[in-house]
Amino acid sequence: PDAAADDRFGSALAASGSQVLTGAPNHDAPASDGGGAYILDLSASGTPWIASQPTSQRVRVGDPAVFHVVAGPANVGIQWRRDNVELVESDHYVGVNTPTLTIPTVEPQDAGMYAARVTNGCGAVISLAAELTLLGASGDLNCDGSLNFDDINPFVLAMSDPAGYHAAYPQCDALNGDCDGDGAINFDDINPFVALLGSASER
Repeated sequence: PDAAADDRFGSALAASGSQVLTGAPNHDAPASDGGGAYILDLSASGTPWIASQPTSQRVRVGDPAVFHVVAGPANVGIQWRRDNVELVESDHYVGVNTPTLTIPTVEPQDAGMYAARVTNGCGAVISLAAELTLLGASGDLNCDGSLNFDDINPFVLAMSDPAGYHAAYPQCDALNGDCDGDGAINFDDINPFVALLGSASER
């Protein structure tokens, strides 16, 4: 506090670590021994920014997925989200508060939009959303992680109505039905699909 009423902190500075205490010139609390002051945190160094956005991933169920963001300035906080819900650090989601988010083993429920929220004392910024699309195993048209009879109707839909398939299974890739490996899903995939389905049912 001021030594007496009508005294002021002035422009004197006191520093401790990354924080600075400075008086507010010409500010005084009338009829009291107090005046205004500011505490500045120099570690923030400006509003957050993102130099490199996370990129969308297309992976098969069981494979890893990695999202990365380059952000600053130094000492910013990072929180990864999926479909606008904050992720919690676990064996399944690794690095939720770091620049790199890793999903060691992708599961069907991991499909969605991933973004990083970057914060410091000066504000916050959210990265562009990157989509995680599931490829599944060949013939796995409902992206549940296995090939079985439940994939028959999605296979027919993907082959006959690609737009309808995408609407029904937005996080899946119709090329899961490319069972002959020619880069397209069409009638030539029917026999390979049936063969894969038969092999899966025997296991």
